[in-house]
Amino acid sequence: MRERLSKGESGAALAKIYGVGTSAISDIKTKKAQLEQFALKLDSEEGTLSRNTARSANNKALEDAMYMWFAQRRSLEEPISGPLICEKALQFNEMFNGPKDFRATSGWLILEN
Repeated sequence: MRERLSKGESGAALAKIYGVGTSAISDIKTKKAQLEQFALKLDSEEGTLSRNTARSANNKALEDAMYMWFAQRRSLEEPISGPLICEKALQFNEMFNGPKDFRATSGWLILEN
């Protein structure tokens, strides 16, 4: 999604694709530098020491959609629980025609962090 934003794709179009509000896209655009700093820290030695594994996403569209949904909910200060995240992941997986055997369990939630 970052690439799409940098290429000038409209926030409204991305919001529709990922099933989130335009405010989530706007937040991502305005916090781009903070997000990139966070990612750099995770890739540094300091970030490596604080995590157990480095995993890449099995479904990039699902990961991007989940991130945008999460960012939007946080910006609205709505409560977010593990079960709610798992439920939304199942919805996005279905929307993106993801694997039929995808299970958004509490184990999935912990492993994907």
